[in-house]
Amino acid sequence: TFEIPEEIQFIKCNINQSGFYRVNYPDEMWDSIIQTLLTNHHKFTTIDRASLIDDAFTLCEAGEINATIPLRLSLYLMNERDYVPWATALSYLHSWKEKMAESSGYKRYLVFFKRLLGPVT
Repeated sequence: TFEIPEEIQFIKCNINQSGFYRVNYPDEMWDSIIQTLLTNHHKFTTIDRASLIDDAFTLCEAGEINATIPLRLSLYLMNERDYVPWATALSYLHSWKEKMAESSGYKRYLVFFKRLLGPVT
């Protein structure tokens, strides 16, 4: 644990996925990371964008973070043109689609999924 000055919104750990571990951030940092991705995703390398997606979905599936975090993070993909972040996200998004097929939220998830894929098609 270490102190972060208030003016710093987040610190990206495991830069370029150089280590084999997951990084979880406090909710406020996830919010800042998501906002940065939505406004200028090129502040992160392609590998970092993919690793943020991978960490968020994996941590959510492990029950460590709320599902809204990986889903909100995924919204930036509407501006993404690189393959690796899309490939990473689509594997999770498709898996979630199948898992939700019998749930009450399935139709809402499909709307989200189609909205996200709109720029790709």
